[in-house]
Amino acid sequence: MKYNNRYYPHPVLGIKDDVSGIFQCQLSIEVEKFKTILIPKCKLENTDLEDLIRDGLANFCMQIYCRGTMYREVFVIQDQLINKINLPSEKLNGETEVDFFLCAETDIEKYKNSANHEDFEDYSFSIEKGAILAYGGKGIFYANKSPEELKSISSIMNIKNSGQKNGPFYNEYDGPKITVCISETDYDNYQMLKLYQPFIPIIHSSLVFPALYEAVVFMEYDEAASQFQDYPWHKLIKERLENAKGGTLLEKVQNILDLPINRTLIELEELFED
Repeated sequence: MKYNNRYYPHPVLGIKDDVSGIFQCQLSIEVEKFKTILIPKCKLENTDLEDLIRDGLANFCMQIYCRGTMYREVFVIQDQLINKINLPSEKLNGETEVDFFLCAETDIEKYKNSANHEDFEDYSFSIEKGAILAYGGKGIFYANKSPEELKSISSIMNIKNSGQKNGPFYNEYDGPKITVCISETDYDNYQMLKLYQPFIPIIHSSLVFPALYEAVVFMEYDEAASQFQDYPWHKLIKERLENAKGGTLLEKVQNILDLPINRTLIELEELFED
């Protein structure tokens, strides 16, 4: 759910230029055996909103939404610098969204912010309890997923039979994962070879590597890719690209896959030695 493209009945800090000031939030995650600990930190620079918080008329809030479990809840952030929220681990699984707000704690009559845009400077507003006064943006983390699971290519890509006897493979993007469609002949060989560990690097370099590179080029250079920006595969690839080493997309994709050509050549050398 997007909040920064909505129309509100009153000026909101963080929405376009409605109100001057700063509302920024960061989130740290700690994972223990049976619980996930969320540690939000908020920075607010707007005198009128700071006064509302001091007077108990507004509070920092954090909304959690997990797609995997459909869990959704809003928490009040008691301390903007040091605050911990403990959640049972079973409530979260996979992609979890976090939105930050400053919300009215009670009804506020004749609300007017001295930092309002000039379009609103002659107006005051009636604010209801729970209304959003500032929006601090959205964050995403992946709950109950090990680094190995997130690194695994299976988290963003699957392979299926295209239904054609022979021919080149291609990518389909309209789903939670990228689907690599290969011919019947190739799919039969793939199903057989993937059962043997020595052939996994070969599959990566000959199929997964070019398919992922095609997807990255699609994301970077094709305007049509913008329609998929909220899909899980798009978010995961974007995150991995940002963290990958390399000066070019080609180098980054190779590093994401842990140098598939290198691993293939090493595996082939060992097979010949045997």
